[in-house]
Amino acid sequence: MASIARNLGFSQTSYFCKVFRQTYQVTPQAYRQQINENSHPPSL
Repeated sequence: MASIARNLGFSQTSYFCKVFRQTYQVTPQAYRQQINENSHPPSL
């Protein structure tokens, strides 16, 4: 996450997380979990 924050111009990961949460109403970690859950086909 720190490298993503730096690549986007944030010097502190915590500030990136705060802005992400304010923008998307979800934490980066929760967003990543949602993406992972949606990328796996449902089990039968």
